[in-house]
Amino acid sequence: MTHVALTDRDGLSGAVRFVRAAAEVGVTPVVGVDLAVAASHAQDAGRTGTGASADDVPRVTFLARGPRGFATLCRAVSAPHAQARGGPLLDEEAIHAAA
Repeated sequence: MTHVALTDRDGLSGAVRFVRAAAEVGVTPVVGVDLAVAASHAQDAGRTGTGASADDVPRVTFLARGPRGFATLCRAVSAPHAQARGGPLLDEEAIHAAA
């Protein structure tokens, strides 16, 4: 394989170690993240304590392309974590803001 991908769930905590390990064996790393994506009504339900959580909404895997893509992933992950109450949820507005 010339490339291999790693996706963390709701964060990028394994990215640095993964990139270093891939470099040691001559493989091109592809970094990604699996995020819960909420429509506004699902997000509101999760934030008001009605039982919805990050596991109750669809998840989408985002992959970074180069350093700029990694920076975009960092912004996309940071936004929902900064306001999470019951699980990070990335809404449509945050997706467009990160891009």
